[in-house]
Amino acid sequence: MSYTTHPTGVFGTGITVGASSITIPYSALESYNSSTSGDVREFVYSFLEKLADTVLELPATGRWSKVTVGRSVSVVNDETLRKTYNIICDLNIQSLDVVDEA
Repeated sequence: MSYTTHPTGVFGTGITVGASSITIPYSALESYNSSTSGDVREFVYSFLEKLADTVLELPATGRWSKVTVGRSVSVVNDETLRKTYNIICDLNIQSLDVVDEA
């Protein structure tokens, strides 16, 4: 499977892409807990987790090279895990657009 640059390639069907907005349904974020939907931290975590899961499941030769995603997990204490996400974007220095995949 090769990479995709369209949002449905990451978040699946049900996502709506318009001229001025992108709508991601809760169902596209598997780890999103709808009972805490008022907590933006839950959304951020679920968004990053879905992005990392999708990209890291691709074979290395099928991943993006101009936007890379990494994730690490560590144990803080008996009750807490810490996930760290590393996202690197290569941008055109003048337009600040993501550089095309080559």
